[in-house]
Amino acid sequence: MATPPGAIKWSEGLALASNDLYTVWAGTPAEEYGSPAVDGSTTVSRAQSHGTYTDVILEYSIWVDAGTEGPTANDALTSILIGDGDADTEARNAILSSTYTTMGATIQRE
Repeated sequence: MATPPGAIKWSEGLALASNDLYTVWAGTPAEEYGSPAVDGSTTVSRAQSHGTYTDVILEYSIWVDAGTEGPTANDALTSILIGDGDADTEARNAILSSTYTTMGATIQRE
């Protein structure tokens, strides 16, 4: 029988790292998204710039179009858990595994 995941801790540093990626991508044409980002930063370098992280790090970015009210945290979580467009359901598997114990996120409205 599978072991259910434990509680996920919030990390302000990882939230800031997530915001850093959004800031870089905001000025980047979609065809240039990737890792490293156009500014040369990587998942690990962004996380390390806001704290020390030694565990496994997964960076997952989604764009949620929730209409004129803008995306909500619920919209983002629903998108991750359903996994539409994510053939290997990497983000959902991370949330439901015991490998990842800490998270950070940013939600931006344009």
